[in-house]
Amino acid sequence: MAGHRFSVVTSLDVSIPVLETNIANSGFAGNLAKVRASGVPVLALEENAQASASKVIDQIIAAEREDDIQSVVLGCGGMVDIERAAASKTQIRLIDGVRSAALLASAL
Repeated sequence: MAGHRFSVVTSLDVSIPVLETNIANSGFAGNLAKVRASGVPVLALEENAQASASKVIDQIIAAEREDDIQSVVLGCGGMVDIERAAASKTQIRLIDGVRSAALLASAL
């Protein structure tokens, strides 16, 4: 396990209620501290990777500092490179949903 409480960092504010609902419907609402938006549109994660990564990492650091959590879930498939970019800036465990799903699928 990656800890009892987690936060999610996603792209835009519009994604927050959708993610909160999906997390609740999956039975993890009690473990969720907060869903945070980085303000970075999905396409910007690829087109302007360095500036976009910085904004996402700022939210990861804020979650680590403010949310009383053990891990942060990257809430957008376009954030696959964030884990590597954040490694020197935070100690919080980062969970990439795409990678996690692929590992789970390969174990089935």
